[in-house]
Amino acid sequence: MYTTTTNNAILFCDYYKQWITVYKEGAIRPVTMNKYNMAHQWLEKLIRTWNEGSTQELAKAVVDEAVKHRKADREDDVTAVAIRITENGH
Repeated sequence: MYTTTTNNAILFCDYYKQWITVYKEGAIRPVTMNKYNMAHQWLEKLIRTWNEGSTQELAKAVVDEAVKHRKADREDDVTAVAIRITENGH
C-alpha cells in the first residue's frame, strides 16, 4: 500500500519500498535484502510518526531506537569478548 500526501506525492518510505522491489529483489543476497527491509521499516516508522504531526513522538521514536541498538551493540561486544576469552583458554 502506498500512502500519498495532500499533493499526491508518495511518501519516501513507500518510494523506497518500491525501489527495493524493482531494483534489488532477486539481485542481492537474502542477508542484504533483510538490511534493506529493516531500513524500510525504520523509515516507515519515522516518516509516519512525523506525518502525524508530533515532533515529540518522532524524537522519542528516534531516541528509543538508538537506545535499543546501543544496548544490542553492547551485548554483541560482551558476547564477542566472551568468545575470544573462551577460544584463548583464559
